[in-house]
Amino acid sequence: MQINIKSADIFPEFALGYYFHKPDIHFGLAYRNIKSELKAFSFSQKASRQAYTLEAYKFFADYHGFAVFAGPALSYEQLEVTETNKQLPDKGFFNGFKPD
Repeated sequence: MQINIKSADIFPEFALGYYFHKPDIHFGLAYRNIKSELKAFSFSQKASRQAYTLEAYKFFADYHGFAVFAGPALSYEQLEVTETNKQLPDKGFFNGFKPD
């Protein structure tokens, strides 16, 4: 019997953007690549997500460093999940655009 316990993963993000000072608005393009694997008893799950995201947000207030903001994001994603339970694999995948 093998049990893997994950407490935390690090998911790096690469982004380019521009901040407009007077209107307090940020526009950005981000790349996120997330891979995760869990195993316990006879179950395992592997997940892989790549996302290219175009985002824009407006800052509304700054409470001593806590900045309140809101805005839209549109993402092109490639998502694949594989689950195996008692040697029966099941796959799911998605490629396309979605709001983030």
